[in-house]
Amino acid sequence: MADVGRGNRTVMLYPRFDPGNPADRLGLVREVVALANSGGGEILFGVESPGGDRPGLDRATGAFFDAESLSDLIDGSVAPGHVAISTGSAQADRPGRHVISVVVDPPEKPPLVFSKEGRYPTEAGEVTIFQRNTVVTRHGARTGLATGADHRRWIDAAVRGERQRMLQVLTLASSLPPGASLSIVHEAGEVSSEPRALLDRAVRSWRADPSKLLGRQDLLVLFLARKALTLDDPTWDLVLHSALRRRATLWFWVDRVFPEPARTERLLLEAVAGSDRDRSDAASSIVDLAALLLDSPRHAKVVAALASSHYRHFRDAAEGGGDRQVVLERLVRLRDRQVNGGPLRRAREHEIEEVADELGRALLGPVPANTAANRLLGPVGFELMLRHHRELGTALEIAAAGGEQTSIFVDRD
Repeated sequence: MADVGRGNRTVMLYPRFDPGNPADRLGLVREVVALANSGGGEILFGVESPGGDRPGLDRATGAFFDAESLSDLIDGSVAPGHVAISTGSAQADRPGRHVISVVVDPPEKPPLVFSKEGRYPTEAGEVTIFQRNTVVTRHGARTGLATGADHRRWIDAAVRGERQRMLQVLTLASSLPPGASLSIVHEAGEVSSEPRALLDRAVRSWRADPSKLLGRQDLLVLFLARKALTLDDPTWDLVLHSALRRRATLWFWVDRVFPEPARTERLLLEAVAGSDRDRSDAASSIVDLAALLLDSPRHAKVVAALASSHYRHFRDAAEGGGDRQVVLERLVRLRDRQVNGGPLRRAREHEIEEVADELGRALLGPVPANTAANRLLGPVGFELMLRHHRELGTALEIAAAGGEQTSIFVDRD
């Protein structure tokens, strides 16, 4: 294993990996958690050294690196919190083999703590890779136990950011019943009457630096207050750009704005060219919106921009998402996700709205919601969007079934 720096990002190299070897599996859990606690980074599997040979992994080994399964493996070893992971692949030097990339995002509330022992038996006795109730992080090019300085850094960050956001969230969540006023309590103690104050600060920061987008919790605060929001176009652009990167609430905002093709194309091309670091979710979001909301020429332009990006996840997304039919077939399957004992497509609209609010509150609660809640919010928003724009839902069903795409994809300018 080796490390190489890419700007401010840590990139770890694994020349080989055996998913059947418990030492490899537990070692991967340890390194991913350490990488998350140190601010995130990337692990490349099947690469010998920086700029060196890329022998890659065989197909059977590569199949182990499914993002959802990998997240579940890591989440089962830590508490509290969730490790956000995205994966990608690229052709290796050897035919039939691929280099696998695992991108690890920093947790919302560091540090992640091991919730169980990571050990496996050998003929000489048990080997321990990590211990329960310990914290690991990266110190330069090595992984080790967190120091007092590490914990002070996490505490300082929590004081500056998390207390303010959680106070806003809890104040907002307590005033959600119909007719109640919305308020946000800021760190200095002043009270504003609506979440617009959050957006005003965010817009000022974004205009000064386009890489400063809304965070996951900010988007969830706004999501819970979505019915009371009346925003101008530039502010909606900030919300949409932010949701492209943190996509749990993306479809709710698309539903509200339902941007015409020219605006959709502009937003997606800006996202491809953006300079922000947190873009691992953006690749799939861009592919999905382009396939669903753009005509063929605009769709081709966005895919071409992804394919020519210096960001490998965008190039991988262009390769996997260039086939519009495949993307639409995947999107229409979101309507079959289960809520209240049945598929979303058969639920009543008021039931879906209630589920959406429950999921939003759970994701912002003092006890972190599980991964399943985070994954369900997106399909719930997608179904509501199709209910509110029925012509799009009809066109999607026809196109996903192999029929000719109707005018919803081409005539909304």
